[in-house]
Amino acid sequence: MKFFNLRNSIVIGIALVAVGCAQVRGLNGGAKDVTPPKLLAQSIDSFATNVATNTLVLNFDEYVQAGAASEVIVSPALKQPATLICNKRLAMLSWNDTLKANTTYTIEFGNAISDITEGNKTSLNFVFSTGSALDSASISGAVYDAQKGGVPEKATVILYSDSLMGSVAYAKKVNDKGEFIFNYLPKTNFHIAA
Repeated sequence: MKFFNLRNSIVIGIALVAVGCAQVRGLNGGAKDVTPPKLLAQSIDSFATNVATNTLVLNFDEYVQAGAASEVIVSPALKQPATLICNKRLAMLSWNDTLKANTTYTIEFGNAISDITEGNKTSLNFVFSTGSALDSASISGAVYDAQKGGVPEKATVILYSDSLMGSVAYAKKVNDKGEFIFNYLPKTNFHIAA
């Protein structure tokens, strides 16, 4: 019994040549996406007053993914960390704590939300109050590492309302120049640390 004849040998030879010539590469669909996700709608408007909820839902123009929840800074600080979940074009930040009455809150997302395709990060900030008005005081400054010189990496400035050993009231990451600014603070005294 003959397993291979000339015709089968030619077909197998052509198939091997075709497979050997194939190149595996990514799809070329145009220019690289460098645009961060665009916010289309949110469940809490920035600068809203009389807010009574434990969830902030964000709707974007493209599919998004959640990064580290530690990137999200809620001030004044919550007793338990907030949870960030992304599903398709929606991002939902939720918290278990009851918000303090007549208090202005800021939420900074940092690098916590990005698009799925290229990982372009969107930087969002929200301000709202549980009372009828927003607080208006501010504190600003800069952090400098006196021992090593320059701006310390990943520095965070913390405001305490009672003492440096008390609970954190507000937190803010410094920018690449070491600068920080806290806006929408109540008019009271704070202890500060970096």
